[in-house]
Amino acid sequence: MPTNSPPLLTPSVTTEGLAESLKRAWRQGEPPDAAGALRDHPELLRHRSLVVDLAYEEYCLREQAGSAPEPEQFCRQLPVFVSQVREVIRGHRVFADHPELFATPEVNWPQPGASFEGLAIERELGRGGFARVYLARDPATGNRPVALKLSQHASGEAGTLGPIAHPHIVAVHWARRVQGLHAICMSFVGAATLADVVESAFRGPTANGPRSARTVLGVTDSTAALAAQSAPFLTGRESYPDTVAKFALQLADALAHLHQLNVSHGDLKPSNIILGPSGHPYLIDFNLATGLDNALIRCGGTIPYMAPERLRVLLGEREGTGTAAPTDVYSLGAVLFEALTGQLPFKPGSFLDPKDLARDLLRRQALVPPGAAARNPEVPKPLAKIIARCLQRDPRKRPTARVLVQQLRRYLDRRARHKRAVLVGCGLLGSIALAWQIASAGSSTADPQPQPEVAAPTSPAPLPEKPTTPEGLFRRGCEFLRKDDIASATKDFGDARVAKPDGPSTAFLAHCYARSSNHKVAATLYQEAVKDFAYDKAWVHCNRANSLIRLSTPNDYREAITEATAALELDPTLRAARLNRMQARFLLDLDPKTEVLKNPDECLADLEAVMAQGPYTMDLFFKAAYVMAAAEYGHEERCARAVGWLRESVKLGRDSKLLDQDPVFRVHLAGRADFAEVTKMSPGERPKRLLNLHIVDPLESIPPAR
Repeated sequence: MPTNSPPLLTPSVTTEGLAESLKRAWRQGEPPDAAGALRDHPELLRHRSLVVDLAYEEYCLREQAGSAPEPEQFCRQLPVFVSQVREVIRGHRVFADHPELFATPEVNWPQPGASFEGLAIERELGRGGFARVYLARDPATGNRPVALKLSQHASGEAGTLGPIAHPHIVAVHWARRVQGLHAICMSFVGAATLADVVESAFRGPTANGPRSARTVLGVTDSTAALAAQSAPFLTGRESYPDTVAKFALQLADALAHLHQLNVSHGDLKPSNIILGPSGHPYLIDFNLATGLDNALIRCGGTIPYMAPERLRVLLGEREGTGTAAPTDVYSLGAVLFEALTGQLPFKPGSFLDPKDLARDLLRRQALVPPGAAARNPEVPKPLAKIIARCLQRDPRKRPTARVLVQQLRRYLDRRARHKRAVLVGCGLLGSIALAWQIASAGSSTADPQPQPEVAAPTSPAPLPEKPTTPEGLFRRGCEFLRKDDIASATKDFGDARVAKPDGPSTAFLAHCYARSSNHKVAATLYQEAVKDFAYDKAWVHCNRANSLIRLSTPNDYREAITEATAALELDPTLRAARLNRMQARFLLDLDPKTEVLKNPDECLADLEAVMAQGPYTMDLFFKAAYVMAAAEYGHEERCARAVGWLRESVKLGRDSKLLDQDPVFRVHLAGRADFAEVTKMSPGERPKRLLNLHIVDPLESIPPAR
């Protein structure tokens, strides 16, 4: 392994002892301060489980002292770990509302160095509210490494896994009740998870995804004993998207095996996928596994990865009947999307109440997400399409796990054939080039070098050689932008900005990042263009508002409203700015419990202005219907207009069968004959190129003159 590879994201004995001593000091009266502890001891930042544990300890101690912090503000003290800390506090809030869940005796968990059922415990691998997992050695089998899971509550996991044999499902050696704990001894296949890969691959403000399998191998467990028993899988030379596709194939095959045995996993997420030393993926954590026919009834799981139908069961909006196999496929699609892009297909809100979170996510799932290739240009479009099928809102439109295996195998076979063809082609071209060099070297004339007698290429003429001035780089970046070559444009605008920092290069670079769905960086660069370089243009404010909306927090929505308003002050006719302000106001103002806007007037004023002029798109008609329907409960005229706009959206290609599953439309339009008629319409043909009415193309609004 390279010496600069990231370490395992599991705590060593030393760092674990440090974390325990910090918690002990806090319990004895020192002010708890997880963020301060991490500043003083940055080595703890390498171990996510310890960081989350320290944050949770601080939260609980402050709550016990009567000064509980505001949860969202508390989470944001730890920027890299916001989502993990939020999940823990969300679970804490659930338990606080149901104290009966805490009716468990105090447990004396075994410590590293202890013996348990003949196993020598080496270190703790992870913990939850009622369970811990240890790395242990089994002296009876030559000190074979095993994973020991101890839980306070009985689990069906061992019963589920026991009869299942699959190369990508962790095997169970034994299960029994010991010293008041439920113990499961399983094969130890590694400590790193797919969540660790995502964190490593996409860390940093300008990260746009890794390019090779080395990122995966850099976080896997290099333990010699594991490496010796692991079959070769990744060489490190594979592209990162193809690496994820190989993961997907093996995980889909494991799911297909489960489904064939009438078992659903029920909680697929990156942290439940262990990676072996050569990158082999393994499914773990079958606590929620159950039969396919009743899996929807037992609606546990992790909300951001849940399929829409499972969310509706959680919210009590539908019965938990029907097969659960499609929900596993949806969750796998969400996992793969995140592995490829570093983002979930639908970013969850910051709600702490699980039902509020589920309602919010269900509303987001009603929108068509950008494909994985739009979020990360390195993702091949055929792979992005396979994942998009897994994320279909209608479970009937998702592939089965077995069909998914076939699709992924065909994709990987085509990629392999393409690489072989490229290698053969490169060999041929190399031979031609070598022959040409020899012929040139043997020539005794001083004539200009002759051209080889081969057919001229049919591709477009290349752009000029790399310019040597910032102005030339900027002009060439604009040409790349016109050709929709975002990656090349990003590089040229970035180089121009380094050579001569100014407003245009910074703003155009921000536009490229936004086009690549890296909205966090885009929002920062747009702001720099205005504040640092006085590049106070309406399109810059407008496009920054769009990027802020995509960041999906209440504060971002508020800032988006400010930016859109600034754009309209500079150009009152800018429709995209008004559309962005309308959307930000809607997202900020909608009550997730009633699906009604609290203060609809300003939102409606922007809506009327937007709809007064074209062009119109499927997405615009849908959003307009959303706002109009939610403006006021039971308003006949507004509901009728909402239905009319939905009709136009379906004519332009929106799937009508999913409309009555949307929470806003179900609350406001259910029972209307005209709405029922729209839900039965056949969708029209979608245009080949979809317009994005939320952004202004800088090339059209301000032709570059540099």
